[in-house]
Amino acid sequence: MKKLLFALFTTVLFTATAFSQGEQRYADGTATDQDGNTFEWINYGTQDWAIENAEVVTYRDGTEIPQVTDATEWSNLTTGAWCYYDNDPTKGKLYNWYAVAGIHDEDTNTPNKTFAPEGWNVPTKAEWTILEDYLIEGYNYDSTTTGNKIAKTMASTTGWDSDATTGVPGNNQSTNNSSGFNAIPIGTRYAGGANFSSENNLVVFWSVTPSYDVYSWFFTFSKGDFETYIYGGNFKTQGMSVRFLRDASDDGAFDIFLNGTVSAENNQIKNVADPTDAQDVTTKSYVDNSVSNTYTQAEVDAIISSLQEQIDALQATTGSGTVTDQDGNSYPYLTYGDQVWTVKNAEVVTYRDGTEIPQVTDATEWQNLTIGAWSYYNNDPTKPRLYNWYAVMGIHDTDPNTPNKEFAPVGWHVPTDAEWTTLENYLIARYNYDGTTTGNKIGKAMASTTGWNTSTNTGAIGNDQSLNNDSEFNAIPEGLRDYYGSFFYEGTNTVFWSSTEDNSGIAWNRSLYDDSSNLYRLNNDKRYGFSVRLVKDN
Repeated sequence: MKKLLFALFTTVLFTATAFSQGEQRYADGTATDQDGNTFEWINYGTQDWAIENAEVVTYRDGTEIPQVTDATEWSNLTTGAWCYYDNDPTKGKLYNWYAVAGIHDEDTNTPNKTFAPEGWNVPTKAEWTILEDYLIEGYNYDSTTTGNKIAKTMASTTGWDSDATTGVPGNNQSTNNSSGFNAIPIGTRYAGGANFSSENNLVVFWSVTPSYDVYSWFFTFSKGDFETYIYGGNFKTQGMSVRFLRDASDDGAFDIFLNGTVSAENNQIKNVADPTDAQDVTTKSYVDNSVSNTYTQAEVDAIISSLQEQIDALQATTGSGTVTDQDGNSYPYLTYGDQVWTVKNAEVVTYRDGTEIPQVTDATEWQNLTIGAWSYYNNDPTKPRLYNWYAVMGIHDTDPNTPNKEFAPVGWHVPTDAEWTTLENYLIARYNYDGTTTGNKIGKAMASTTGWNTSTNTGAIGNDQSLNNDSEFNAIPEGLRDYYGSFFYEGTNTVFWSSTEDNSGIAWNRSLYDDSSNLYRLNNDKRYGFSVRLVKDN
């Protein structure tokens, strides 16, 4: 609760000191790393970011991170190291990915160390994305709130090569850095170690998230870019800059801001406008007393009213949580853009009104079905449930005039083909395995980290499965039942129904394969047995 009370108090402060688009941001505070270096940080929504590059030469426990100047030695590294750009002590420090991951020993069984100081971490790919999304809302160079045009507002005001294009870091540098992030174009050291490149032209910051094999995700932009980019295709031996991000709260509480940015899953407070819960009474009293010397009672009441509106909205549209179906099964869910999806497959055996969905084990009976049914894969109760399309549509009677029943619990439904497409587009913009934002390469990010057959194809779901599931969609290779009643492709394939038919006998679905990086849109006979995911009603 301590963090929550602090959050409420800082809400008041944010009300008085809100930043407008284009206004220069300045440090909100300072912190010190394990080597005694002090760095400044700024709050961006739910995140606190260092606005100076890391300069550590030891891990958190004091173990030295070696400086490596020799090109051959650098290129062969599989453990952490750092160097100066051009091996020049007057220039900035660059680190390989093994350093930021704390890999200090070639023995893979040796526990990793921690690169960042206490209370801080090296950001993940997802955390870089959160920062981008926040800055787009208030720091696009042209004052729009859509499209990524934040490179200029993140770039330092000096050090860039010139560029004639309006709105990029290299053009009129004095107007850079309204966000205060102060990204300096230090450049990079190539994986081969011999060449340093792009000083005054490029910023590159590591994420701690590996992409696959010898590559990892990173954040970057250049002197001529409007956009910032998150890519997954740089060798782990590349030398790049590093920024620290403050650890997320681990006490179940999150910051709430009056500027419209709220964090998800805040269930600690319920009513501060007219509190009855003892903790809410304490919270209101704290806010009243904390700001009484600065604000009038009317202003305090207005602040509390605004807080209450945010709390109500937050509790109504939580970004993650669980939902329970009509049979008592619980499903975790996550928010993807404007949609909320379950991230576990449906397990219902009744419709919403309690009517039974029949289990059909016989192959001939399955083949002849025109009403809803389910089965276990291989008719084995230890394996997942598969449903024909008639089940997901609630077709429980052969009479075409009988109203359909509801497959999903109250407030939820089986996604349409269009809703699947919306999810695809959201994931493509953020979760392509190679860091691009075009082309469908989201399969790996959607797939579970275990259970898939092995593939040697680069970026495929079955290639280094430990790197799967970046999006946390957790698609498991449950296989399918075909319209003849036979079972196939466990470990190879998973298929999810949509509620949209193509024609009288065929409906649309989405499919993942072990040897591919894509999510496929396919149409199949309605008698097939596939998995089902649910989407929250708008």
